[in-house]
Amino acid sequence: MRRKDREITDRLKIESIIKNTHICSLGMNDNGEIYVIALNFGYKFDDEKLYLYFHSAKTGRKISIMTKSPKVGFEMHSNTSLMIGETACKYSYTYESVVGNGIINFINDDEKKAEILELIMRHETDKEFKFSSEMLQNVAVFELVVQNFSCKVHK
Repeated sequence: MRRKDREITDRLKIESIIKNTHICSLGMNDNGEIYVIALNFGYKFDDEKLYLYFHSAKTGRKISIMTKSPKVGFEMHSNTSLMIGETACKYSYTYESVVGNGIINFINDDEKKAEILELIMRHETDKEFKFSSEMLQNVAVFELVVQNFSCKVHK
């Protein structure tokens, strides 16, 4: 990271930023063409390892791409606000961001799918939900095992 003065390494602060962010963009390689899609998500820190969780329809472009090429990049940001400058080059934005990469694993076990969907919904709504067998059979659930990430804040 070029701007070390903006880097955040404290795990509690990073987790707070992730908790307050509700859209994560995944970038993937579709035979040399970059494809990026924004998704809502859930997350878990297990010791120092970060896992991001997503759901979608069982078919479609992102599913096809990630099946062939499971290495993806991700970006999430929040708390953005325009910073006014005296000249065009002095304008900026405040933000809190987490970026990184990792490997996608598709989850096929219904019990694990339900746990992950509960994490996603708790992250998005702070509410508890239950999922029927039919719901679980009709949804793709996938986990991003994050290999590398960094967190940056500009205030």
